Amino acid sequence: MDPLESDISGKSQCDICKKWFKKRGLGSHKAKCLRELESDNANAAFFDHTYTHAMQVEAPPLDEAAVNKVYETSHDFQVSDIPIPNSTISFSLSPEHHSSLPNMGDVKTEYHPHSQIGTKMQSFEEYISSCPPPVEPDIEPWLPFKSRLDFEIAEVMLEAALNCSQKDRLIKLIHRAVENSPHDPFTLENGKGLDDMWDSASVLCTNFKKKPFTVPYKDEDWAFDLHMCDPQKKKKSHKCFVKVTEI
Repeated sequence: MDPLESDISGKSQCDICKKWFKKRGLGSHKAKCLRELESDNANAAFFDHTYTHAMQVEAPPLDEAAVNKVYETSHDFQVSDIPIPNSTISFSLSPEHHSSLPNMGDVKTEYHPHSQIGTKMQSFEEYISSCPPPVEPDIEPWLPFKSRLDFEIAEVMLEAALNCSQKDRLIKLIHRAVENSPHDPFTLENGKGLDDMWDSASVLCTNFKKKPFTVPYKDEDWAFDLHMCDPQKKKKSHKCFVKVTEI
């Protein structure tokens, strides 16, 4: 196989740049290639337009008789001897052409090809006036909650993934704390104080102990570890939890 044929096998040719690309990426390449071609054409048209109208000067014709006289009278003539028309060369453009050219400060907006919106050229004043007004800051971002405190408490419940019954219990406790009863006050101030309180309460609980034992089953002995608290030492106000682990 020809190396060139093997190189372009399974590829398609771009109609614009005549290069070969994989079929999967040909569509996006064509869109990019077309944008570049349109931009190059627009720039070329702009420079051609400017150059053509700049060269359209208004000047009277040279006095050919005077020029020929200089050539005939002397071969050692000076350039300054050639008569120059007494007129000012004008490079000004017509009003209709001048209005089509971009001005300093104009804003050019190019949209994404998928939007199917053409390129837009606007003056700076027009561009500023088309911008949407700034959004006023929301002074009550916690809505539809009735208060900011309601929102913050609900946010903590959401982060802790509390179920419905736990939410009800917590809300009831909050209402009790708000009442600030002198017989049942709420004294916790932070998380560390709560952890310290749990550590102090842990000494009142009966510790679990691990006790291994063996059970015969189908001519085999099965060993287990029994985690239990001593019934003789546990207090009546505390529950005893038993956990069995197979070895």
